[in-house]
Amino acid sequence: KAVSNSRGSVTLTWTQQSGVTSYTIRRATSPNGPYTTVATGVKGLQFTNKMLKSGVKLYYTVSGIRPPGEVVSSNAAVVTTR
Repeated sequence: KAVSNSRGSVTLTWTQQSGVTSYTIRRATSPNGPYTTVATGVKGLQFTNKMLKSGVKLYYTVSGIRPPGEVVSSNAAVVTTR
């Protein structure tokens, strides 16, 4: 889930996936990408992306990392920044 909670800020939340030890957050301006990595090694179930331009539609994916490197990716969540 992605929410634009204040000017230039988007907060992502997700549910715990079995065996996942950290998460990677990626962002794009198109649903088909290209996606840019904005955070790696995220340990919790929430991430806030700050200092974004207002009025931009963004697409985010969250990928869970399971040892020894298996990746479990989410569908894209879309949000328009305030």
